Amino acid sequence: MFPFAIIYSMTNRGRHRTKHAPRGSFGDILYRLRKSQEMTLEELSKNTGLSRKYITRLEEGKSRPSAKVVRLLAGALDEPPLSLKVAAGLVEFWDLYPADLKERPDDVSLSEVSEEEETKLLWFLRYIRHAEV
Repeated sequence: MFPFAIIYSMTNRGRHRTKHAPRGSFGDILYRLRKSQEMTLEELSKNTGLSRKYITRLEEGKSRPSAKVVRLLAGALDEPPLSLKVAAGLVEFWDLYPADLKERPDDVSLSEVSEEEETKLLWFLRYIRHAEV
């Protein structure tokens, strides 16, 4: 009977989730969202361009996603990105203070920026550049 168990486990490899991320974690939420939409790993992989193996690692809590990956997953699952970003601990400034980046505000000017504001803006610019990587 022992050899049968080995053959059975080899033939069913990858069909059943064997490792679980902690309940309420990003991986758990991702897994539950995918399952609630009856979406396979292959479908999510195809819709995001992420590998099936990477998505599995995310669902099992073995990998941590970037903000870009969270946005890809949210789009593929038709879920607001903020809910997944909160679960992943990746809430960004723009999530809390949405801005129309196509239009510049007309009530402020860079020529009126104080030294303290300039320092804050430079730190914020550094954050934005780092977050987009």
